[in-house]
Amino acid sequence: MKSLTVGVSAALVLCFFVLSPLVAAPLAPAPPLTPAAAEKERLVAEILALDTRLALLQREQAQAEERIKQLTADLNGTAQEKERLARQAAGEQENVALWLRFLAEDGTLTYLDVLLGAADFSDFLTRLDLVLTIIESNVDRLEQLKALAAAVAAKEEELAQKQAELAQAHAAISRNLATAQELRRAKAGALAEAEKKLADFAALLAVSQAWETVLPDIDRLLSRLEAVPWERVQPDSLEVNYLFGQAHLAYREATLAGLLQSPEDSSDSLELTCLPGRLTLTRPAAAGRPAYTLSLELAPDGRRLMLKPAGIRVAGADVPTPTLALLFAGRDLALTLPLPAGLKISRAEVETGALKVTLTRA
Repeated sequence: MKSLTVGVSAALVLCFFVLSPLVAAPLAPAPPLTPAAAEKERLVAEILALDTRLALLQREQAQAEERIKQLTADLNGTAQEKERLARQAAGEQENVALWLRFLAEDGTLTYLDVLLGAADFSDFLTRLDLVLTIIESNVDRLEQLKALAAAVAAKEEELAQKQAELAQAHAAISRNLATAQELRRAKAGALAEAEKKLADFAALLAVSQAWETVLPDIDRLLSRLEAVPWERVQPDSLEVNYLFGQAHLAYREATLAGLLQSPEDSSDSLELTCLPGRLTLTRPAAAGRPAYTLSLELAPDGRRLMLKPAGIRVAGADVPTPTLALLFAGRDLALTLPLPAGLKISRAEVETGALKVTLTRA
C-alpha cells in the first residue's frame, strides 16, 4: 500500500512538472523590430497620417465651400427682405408725416369743429365715432411704423452677422489651402526619404495610394454609422435572470447587418461580421476604390455601446493606431439600443455570429 501511495505521488509530481509549462508558461514576448523594419513602420505611419490629415482638410474645405454658398444665398435673401421692409417703412413714415403736418397746420380744433358742427346728439355721436376711428388709425400707423423700424434694424444686424460669418468662412478656406500645401510638401519629403531607405518602396507607395483612395469612402461610412437607427433593432433572444437581476440579450449578425444596408442604393454593399471581440465591416472593391476592412470594439457606456476603432486593413497593410485616432476624432459612434427604463449595459461581448449584451439595474 505504501509503495502504491509513493507511486501515485511520484506520478502526480511528474505530471505537474510536465504539464505546468503548458498551462502556466507566459506567452513569449514579440521579438523586437529590426532597425530596417522599425524605420519602415515609422515612415508608413508618417505617410498615412499625412494622407489622413489631407483628406480631413479636403472635407473641411468642401464643408466651408458649401457653407459659403448657403450664406451667400441667405445674405441675398436677407438684403432683399431688408429693402422691402425699408420701402414699407418709408411709405408708412410718409403717411404719418402727412397726418402730423395736418395737425401742425390746422390744429386739433379741426376735430373739435367737426364735433361742434353736429346738428343733433345723434349726429354728434356719429361724428365722435368717426373722429375716434381716425385717431386710432393714425395711432396704429405710428405703432406699425415703429414695428417696421425695429424689423429693419433687426435685418441690418442679421445682415452684419452673416457678412462676418461669410468672411470667416473665406478666411478658413485660405488657411486650409496654406495648410494643405504644407502637408503636400511634407508628404513629398517623406516619400523621397522612404524611396532612399526602403527596398520595397513600391509596396509602401501602393499602400499610400490605396489609403488615399479609400479615405473619402471611410469618412462616408463613419457618417453612415452615426446615422444608423440602432434604436429600432430588437434582440433575437432575451433571457431574464430574476435571481441576479440581469437580462441577457442576443443580436444575430444578420439582424445588425440589416440596419447598415443603404435603402437608396442596393449596390452600395457593406458586409458586417461578428468575430470574437469585435465587429468587422468589409467594403468590397468598387470602381476606382480597393476593398478595405474596418474593425470596431464595443465598450459599455450607461445605456449605450461605444464603438471604438480596433483596426483598418487596406492593400494588405494595417493602418497605424495614431492614424486611426486622427480619423475617428470628433466622432460620436455608439449603438443606442432600445432598453427598458431603469436598466444599463454592464457587459457586451461579440462572439462569432452574434452580439451578446448583459443588462443590470442602473
